[in-house]
Amino acid sequence: MQPCAGCDSAEQARPIRLAGAQLDDQGELRLYFGDTCSEVDTVEVELSRDRPDAADTVLDTWAVTSEGGASLSELTLGVVPDDFRQTDALRADWTDADFARLQIALPDDDRGLVLDVPELTAQAPDHPGEWYVNNLSEVTGGEASSGWYTEDGYHGLLDPDTGITPICAP
Repeated sequence: MQPCAGCDSAEQARPIRLAGAQLDDQGELRLYFGDTCSEVDTVEVELSRDRPDAADTVLDTWAVTSEGGASLSELTLGVVPDDFRQTDALRADWTDADFARLQIALPDDDRGLVLDVPELTAQAPDHPGEWYVNNLSEVTGGEASSGWYTEDGYHGLLDPDTGITPICAP
């Protein structure tokens, strides 16, 4: 497993967790977790803008919760999955955001990622059926921070021996 920044031993290593994002045929944001997330309590997506003169400006937050935990392997922003209820409705246009921050609350851990919305929406038309994956700089040795992959290509990035796993892997 890759050692974390500032760690002195492999015992302090942390996994690199990946998820994918794509635009569906209606222009909605879909998130692919690469594996089933079990016992999900809450999923929250915060949409924000990055302002050079101030801290991030939150445009909107969409959240769903489950009673006692439910399973998810993918999600469409604004669509309430089976066994979940919406606790915060999506009111803003997600494409107006600079970043979409996904947070998945599990019983023992929270998992998350940040998507670069302008990069995703600009490149998506050239990559139908593929998933945008960011947080790749540690995976590619610094060569790329994001990329587009089919589901098979996404799974080809994963390597439990080095700690590169789906966002919800145990």
